[in-house]
Amino acid sequence: MMFAAIEPAPPADEFQFPKTLAEKYQPKKLEDFVGVHEPRKVMQAFVKAPFKSAWFFLGESGLGKTSMAEAVSKLIGGEIHEIPSQSCNVESIEAVMRICAYVPQGGRGAFHVIIANEADRMSPAGQVKFLSILDRVPDQTIIFFTANDTACLEKRFLSRCRVLNFKAETVESELAAYLERIYKAEGGTFPVDFPKIARECENNVRAALGRLDVELLLGADRADLPEPKQADVQKNAIQTPAESRPETFYVRSARRRNRQAIKGLRKGEAVTLAPYVSQAIGIRATYLGRTYEGQIRADGRIEINGGTFNTPAAAAAAISRSASGWQFFKFERGGNLHPIDALRR
Repeated sequence: MMFAAIEPAPPADEFQFPKTLAEKYQPKKLEDFVGVHEPRKVMQAFVKAPFKSAWFFLGESGLGKTSMAEAVSKLIGGEIHEIPSQSCNVESIEAVMRICAYVPQGGRGAFHVIIANEADRMSPAGQVKFLSILDRVPDQTIIFFTANDTACLEKRFLSRCRVLNFKAETVESELAAYLERIYKAEGGTFPVDFPKIARECENNVRAALGRLDVELLLGADRADLPEPKQADVQKNAIQTPAESRPETFYVRSARRRNRQAIKGLRKGEAVTLAPYVSQAIGIRATYLGRTYEGQIRADGRIEINGGTFNTPAAAAAAISRSASGWQFFKFERGGNLHPIDALRR
């Protein structure tokens, strides 16, 4: 995602439409991004001498893939043509390419910039259409693809792009401090646990800035809000860093959840992943700064966090009550991590 320099407020007589923090602090320059060091360095060199090419920005949501493509386009004076998520079909591609057949608005030295978001969801026919285009990218044209995973994309498609990985862990050490800077710049005074927001949002900058929007709307006077119930206090305790909690807490939680999992097995709940696996697959998940490792057994059951589960939803609930199991758990393929949802495709 994005981190823009904190700028002074506009003059009082200049009307500004209200913006979310994510919009307000979207970066305009590559040095405004925090984390994603490798993509940032590559693009800083690229804007100095751009050339016709295709790029593939790969990573979790909220790390700034689309924002960086837009920033690069503006820095080189590009004419942006965006293909929206799930609209990347033959018709849309052909319409954009017809425009790119003409000289860009900036003239002979300018570029058409195509941004195809969530390329992993493009139609099969759209992928085939792009294959022929990527073999010979038109003059004065730069193509950016963004995606969360590559499970549905052919190797021959990726081999035609320059792949840059956007990694959440590169943001981890910097996000809390930046949230604090924005909060203070926006006039926030109520004590806020910024590291907790960063952990709970799993270093998704867009989501973290959304949480900060809520904190600012709550204001400094919260005396009229009810005191947290004991259940809420316990829930908050679960969401604190692992090193600050007694290990016995994990043992008790794992035993309780394991009993729930065993109970589910006895009820004869369907094994959701059974049709999609024939051998054991290692999986992992990261939640609140802690990594959980386990496996999908050959029979489709999931073993993780001290329990055995028939469905991804049940396994995810043993770690986080709000996570979607199909996206929460990842497995490795081709050197990249993919959500287990890719097994169904």
